[in-house]
Amino acid sequence: MPDRTELEKALLDFAPGVTKESIIEAIHQKPELFEQFWSLALNGRQPAAWRAAWVADSFDEKYPGHFQHHIPDICKRVATERSDGVRRAMFRILLRYPIPEELEHDLMGILFQYLFDGKTASDKVLPMKILFNMTKKYPELARELYDSIEMQMDLEGKAFVSAGKKVMTALRKRNPGLS
Repeated sequence: MPDRTELEKALLDFAPGVTKESIIEAIHQKPELFEQFWSLALNGRQPAAWRAAWVADSFDEKYPGHFQHHIPDICKRVATERSDGVRRAMFRILLRYPIPEELEHDLMGILFQYLFDGKTASDKVLPMKILFNMTKKYPELARELYDSIEMQMDLEGKAFVSAGKKVMTALRKRNPGLS
């Protein structure tokens, strides 16, 4: 089994013919590699760490279920994650998994903070989508999310505006009183 240094080197110097898809299939053949990639994502040096997060996230998207026991840690760590790429992977993962009830409140605060203060489009759009998913369980959150998106529509770029319009439309569909 490769050690962290070998994984970092492989992620930094993709050999000819090595693609994200070929790495995903290698992990599928040796599932124990998944934990190594995720550990590297959380503890490795950049840019190998964000590439490891990208691969682990993509693997789980294709072969779901591998992050189930990591969700509590991701919910807590996303607030302090410094790497844009690792944080983006964490948000994408949180979009696919149920959030433990005991972590929902704190996570909502973190997501709203990113919605307003995120430094990248994914820092704003992905939390918006996670919050939208949470409005299914907490309909009282819909107004706050709707207003938060609306306040920023003139301040943000195309990615935010496009996603914001879709989320606002979906919120209005579920709650006709919103507007």
